[in-house]
Amino acid sequence: MITKLELAYKTLDIAENKWRIEGNLVREHHLYENAIRYFMHLAFTECDSLEDVKTWLADHDEALEKALSRYIAMSKDVFAGPDEDWLVYFESGNFLLLAYSHFCAMLGQHDRAHFFAEAAIKPGIGNLPFWVEYAKLYWAMLKGHRYNAVFPTKLKDYVYWMDHIDLMKAVQTGEDTSEILAKIDRSFLLRNRDKKEYDAYMIEGDGVKPVKFDFRKAGLLASIENTKLRAV
Repeated sequence: MITKLELAYKTLDIAENKWRIEGNLVREHHLYENAIRYFMHLAFTECDSLEDVKTWLADHDEALEKALSRYIAMSKDVFAGPDEDWLVYFESGNFLLLAYSHFCAMLGQHDRAHFFAEAAIKPGIGNLPFWVEYAKLYWAMLKGHRYNAVFPTKLKDYVYWMDHIDLMKAVQTGEDTSEILAKIDRSFLLRNRDKKEYDAYMIEGDGVKPVKFDFRKAGLLASIENTKLRAV
């Protein structure tokens, strides 16, 4: 049986040596997208600290870099084309664009983080109201602006992301974030014990397939620090 790591490399190989050669841009793009999240899943499953995650990823740097750079290059071409084609390439709406933004930010790749964040606010790319507002709030935080986000009233399905929302709001208003960060940590632990939760992309964890590392928190903290440095 193929291991998850072998699957990550195999996915990248098929993207490059099958779909790219055959000119199937949609399938090639999808497989680069999958390869990135496979590497994320493996790192977050194996490691429980940012330092350890970076060390693990460094062992696969060439493959991850290839997947990210090609995915970004293709995404730029997609966005330069007709917007009616966008969701053919981005079937997850803006969810993975936001996830990859946080991922790149935690790695210190802030230009890429900004690319993904800006892509996530493009009209029509977000197909769920919660993630549309999340993206706008996140983009405003990155730019050092304020945004009065209005989220849907029924938030039961998004409970594990609400503390991240509160963190972004607190940063915009200059409030202390220590209590919110503690809540994020507790929420992360609860999510990864919740067998009713389902993490379709296997990067944030659930009670069946838990992960050890909260990349969303790490990415937000890295972005907050980078925004402060840019403002000086």
